[in-house]
Amino acid sequence: VDQQAGFSLGWLPAVSGTNGPLNGYLIDAIYPTTSRVFVGGLFNQAGGASNNNLAALDPASGNSLAWNASADGQVQVLTLSNNTLYVAGSFTRINNTTRNAVAALNGSSGALQPWDANLGGSRVHVGALAITNQTLYIGGYFQSAAGTSRTNLAAYNLVSGVLAPFNVNWQYPYFVSSMSADGTNLFIGGYD
Repeated sequence: VDQQAGFSLGWLPAVSGTNGPLNGYLIDAIYPTTSRVFVGGLFNQAGGASNNNLAALDPASGNSLAWNASADGQVQVLTLSNNTLYVAGSFTRINNTTRNAVAALNGSSGALQPWDANLGGSRVHVGALAITNQTLYIGGYFQSAAGTSRTNLAAYNLVSGVLAPFNVNWQYPYFVSSMSADGTNLFIGGYD
């Protein structure tokens, strides 16, 4: 949709699948850049090519780009920092490698990056990401991060990849479903 005029631009990439609700497809996350539009959700096909729950699409045509990434479960959150695409949701594997609910991908190629948040718990799910001041904040439902007790909120230094001392200990059963940062404050929303 054109933001100024409010009319449809006709950009309609073909998305299909049987992973989503009622054996259909679901788009949960969209992150546009000037050279590609990243999409995440529950789908088998996007932009005319086989894509499992993650895809990079051409911003003009909607066709799938040569970008190779896949998730074995739902992708609900996408955010980009310095050509690293952070993806989050309810998956256990990205590109056939174990990553529990959050992963870092090369924005140009889709290659999995070595960083691993190593989230743990009985039902790990990430519903929110926020980046500010070289820190990645992760919110969702989990009991540990990098082998350290963290309840539903964790933070990582983007330069070193190390778990930050930030420890709010957001208590179960409150699932963190949204976050936003303004450089000074982190705003958190969720539900039980």
